[in-house]
Amino acid sequence: MASFLAWVHLVAAAVLVGGGAAVGFAVVPYARTLPELERAALLEGVGRRFRPVAWACLVVLLGTGLVALTGRGLPMAAVFRPEELGGAFGRALAWKLLLFWVLVLLQAVQDLILAPLARRLVQEAYAAPPDARAERLGRAERVRRWSRWAHQGVALAGVGILYFAAVLVRS
Repeated sequence: MASFLAWVHLVAAAVLVGGGAAVGFAVVPYARTLPELERAALLEGVGRRFRPVAWACLVVLLGTGLVALTGRGLPMAAVFRPEELGGAFGRALAWKLLLFWVLVLLQAVQDLILAPLARRLVQEAYAAPPDARAERLGRAERVRRWSRWAHQGVALAGVGILYFAAVLVRS
């Protein structure tokens, strides 16, 4: 059973980090070559498809991670105070959990605030008179910049989590 749960945990991590990398390294650079409305439609469509997968992966990672901890004989409270475990294992677990919650926070900001705001601003810009369009598209571009930072933060947190997962396995 422990091997199966570890496999599920690894598959969820691979899908989450790999999917985010595919979006960041392939979809977004391609989208930048498209006209504004097509770019917005492409990114919105990819986001709409990947968002439920990403959140499902996060739930699976949390659940299988908690089961893995208790399977090692650790109390559930170790999730809230991993540094009390001491040693390399406690430090690695503390960092992994911190990065996990940073990733969840950035993903939530991206999905619940930035992406919908950017979509709304682009729609408003093209519904506005031509003289107001440039200013609104500029606002949309600033939101997209914040969105890129959030996406890059998610990617870095994901890579960091993978590193600390490797440290945990060796501890």
